Amino acid sequence: AVVCISGTGTTATISVCCIYDGEGSGVAIYAGASASLENNNIHSNTSPGVEVHGKGSEAVLRGNRVHDGETHGVFIYEGASATLEDNDIHSNTLCGVQVRGAGSEAVLRNNSIYDQKNCGVYICDQANATLEENDIRSNSEAGVKIQDEGSKAELRNNTIHNQKECGVFINVKAIATLDGNNIHSNTSSGVCVCDEGSEAVLRGNRIHDGKRGG
Repeated sequence: AVVCISGTGTTATISVCCIYDGEGSGVAIYAGASASLENNNIHSNTSPGVEVHGKGSEAVLRGNRVHDGETHGVFIYEGASATLEDNDIHSNTLCGVQVRGAGSEAVLRNNSIYDQKNCGVYICDQANATLEENDIRSNSEAGVKIQDEGSKAELRNNTIHNQKECGVFINVKAIATLDGNNIHSNTSSGVCVCDEGSEAVLRGNRIHDGKRGG
């Protein structure tokens, strides 16, 4: 990684930096460390732009641009947690944001997540996430994908549109609640719930103009 932050009790603040062209992650936060990243430009790294991993590891990302990476934009896994607010996450080869594994948690609020070559946001392997007031658009796969038994997501007041597949895809016994979202103009269904045991509760959403139905 270009920047490594490691160890219980270790804290760091990174602001107004350009972090790019790393042979690995742009920023790696692990082994119980915590970090705040504000107004940075993180791009063109061979591993995730920002990765947060391991139980007790925490990160807050505000106002960053995370883009053009060779894997995920932001990767939260192995029991880590992160809050992402007001970030611009785009043009990554895999997902814009992936949250993976039991105990991993993320809150995404007011981010723009677009033009990934995979999903906009992917929540899997028993991870939990809350998405509020994000603009998730023009991704090559689903805008938001929630997968695997034990994975849970709450989506509130997001705009999810113009994906090349579904707006929201829920499968393999995952659970999701969707409140007040505007889901429109996706190439496949606006919301797709697949596989026995997958669950979705939809309240007060606008789901429209999908090319294969709501």
